[in-house]
Amino acid sequence: MMGTWGLAAFENDDAVDLGYEIEEGGWTVATRAMAKVILKFGYLEAPDSQRGVAAATLVAAKRRPDVVDLSPEVAILRDLLPPPPPFSAQLARLTLNRVMRRSELQELWAESPELDEWRAETSKGLQAL
Repeated sequence: MMGTWGLAAFENDDAVDLGYEIEEGGWTVATRAMAKVILKFGYLEAPDSQRGVAAATLVAAKRRPDVVDLSPEVAILRDLLPPPPPFSAQLARLTLNRVMRRSELQELWAESPELDEWRAETSKGLQAL
């Protein structure tokens, strides 16, 4: 997949861009990214999925840093942020479940030999929530 270099939530261009946006706009930006995934009734495209997974993973990592592995750069962002809003854990759960079940991102990983590894990596966020 173009713009993707690994399995983790922040190992793609869309998620890195979101990280910069969250650094400036805080949890509001992350909440919007997750809401866009949850409220999408039609086809959920990969860029929105990647942004949603990144936002949800950041919420999970803030709650349980021992469960979710982050790169050093994203760990710094996590540490700089205040605690996420109370409703964010539920948004994160819904986001991760939606992307893993019905999305272009899931379809793209299904075409690769790394589908099981991607699911395991993405599921760490669910375990932390």
